[in-house]
Amino acid sequence: MNETKLRKLISEEIRSLLSERFGSKKLASLVSGMSKWEKSAFLRAGVKTGLDWNTLTDNDLHVSPKTPKQLYGKQGIYIILASQDFDFKESGRYGWSRTIKKGQMLGMLIGGKVGYVTQNGLGSKSRHSSRVQQVNLKGGQSVFAMSDMPHTVIQINYLDKKDALKAKQTKRAEMKLGATAFKSAKEFKAENIRRYTKALEQSADKKDKVNALVLKAVNHSNKVVIKALAEMRMDRYNNIGVEVGGKVIELTYVTKKQNEILDAFSRYTSYDKQAQDDSRGGDYYEKERASYALVVKKKVAQMMAGKYDSW
Repeated sequence: MNETKLRKLISEEIRSLLSERFGSKKLASLVSGMSKWEKSAFLRAGVKTGLDWNTLTDNDLHVSPKTPKQLYGKQGIYIILASQDFDFKESGRYGWSRTIKKGQMLGMLIGGKVGYVTQNGLGSKSRHSSRVQQVNLKGGQSVFAMSDMPHTVIQINYLDKKDALKAKQTKRAEMKLGATAFKSAKEFKAENIRRYTKALEQSADKKDKVNALVLKAVNHSNKVVIKALAEMRMDRYNNIGVEVGGKVIELTYVTKKQNEILDAFSRYTSYDKQAQDDSRGGDYYEKERASYALVVKKKVAQMMAGKYDSW
């Protein structure tokens, strides 16, 4: 299967995962009042957390008798809804009086804390996060404030479907690796070692510093891919990603950079062998060898610095 077809399949899988065809009508109605950006961010964050919106049904949603205050510190995912129409006066000297409609989302609890959309999914408040809610009420965002409002708490039972979602994500990850001719982290590692060893066989000096640099890069990229597939984190475009320098980047940046290094290394060792074997080649082979040595060093330095998208 060529790369174009693979990318099409991957795109279709992502669209399916984040489609508006919810298995639960209740969940579909909750996001209907969100802006396009809020809805997209909320859905992506849910997928990262393990919520497969397509397979969750109304049977997976249950009313909890407990208040948000009572659920503070408790594990699970809970949605807090307004149970009736009511007016809420925001805090502060110039607080506005807001009318809340029955069924509007007041907030969420994720793992016992007020839920936010973060880079890594639904979770606690962080530097770059936004609160999950349909109404932004000043003074009404804590578990205590939500408990004092007329509310209904809905628990989402998703753990039994989390493994199925992870399997779906793993399949997509393998497809992404497949676009660079690998189907798993194990195959990626084996292919890297094979290409390195094959190129090394041409090298006149097996202890060359360039050889050691490339081996360092191979070991590093292998670890990155294995870690990425184990954690199954997503970048902001919902591609399989890995955290680098505090942000999640697409995993294919890593595999492409490793390919660039091995391609340059293969050329380096080829010119190295020719420089040693052909005394009549003048300094051409030596110049080409030196040129690719610089390419290898540059790209390895980029990889080790986490600059996978640099040229």
